[in-house]
Amino acid sequence: MEINNWQGSWWFPEIPENKFAGNLIFSPNESIYLEITEMNKNLKDIFSENRQHKFIHGFDYSGKKITLYNAVLINRKSGFAHISICKYRISI
Repeated sequence: MEINNWQGSWWFPEIPENKFAGNLIFSPNESIYLEITEMNKNLKDIFSENRQHKFIHGFDYSGKKITLYNAVLINRKSGFAHISICKYRISI
C-alpha cells in the first residue's frame, strides 16, 4: 500500500489566528503523523510547552477541512535561524 501525504495549513483551536504549514502523512500499518516546520515566534511556546493537543484543525492544499484528534509531540528539532521541525503522532 502507498503512503499518502497532504500538505496544508494548520492551527490550534486556542489560537486560530496563528497558522502554520505542515504535512499530514498516512502510511497503512503505521500511525498518522503531522510534520510541522515552525518559524512563528508566537507559536514557539506552544510547541515547546504543550506536548499533547486534543485537537489540531487544518485545510489541505485543495481546501478540504481536516480535524486531527489526540496529537502527541514525539520529536522536535531546532536548527538554524530558529526554525523548528515538530512531529506529532495522531491517534485514530
